[in-house]
Amino acid sequence: AYEMELREHIEMLKTIQNAKAKIMLCGYWMGEADIYDSFLLPYGWKRIFVGNYPKSAQRKKDRDIGSEYIWLNYSIPIEIEKNFLKGEFA
Repeated sequence: AYEMELREHIEMLKTIQNAKAKIMLCGYWMGEADIYDSFLLPYGWKRIFVGNYPKSAQRKKDRDIGSEYIWLNYSIPIEIEKNFLKGEFA
């Protein structure tokens, strides 16, 4: 696994915030100060909770648990979104 530097995240987010293509990102939400939220949500993106999972990029034996989310710049059927909220895709 590769852990991106903060500047790489920001460069990617600036590049995709106005993209016309359908894009879905997944990652760990960092709370109210999350950079994905601040760079994407004002541009019409939405964030959907997927579940709580061990952080896959960590190299230690007992990995921390992170809240996994997806960010998308397009709409998905409400039935699919409800399944995420019920944990049926976890």
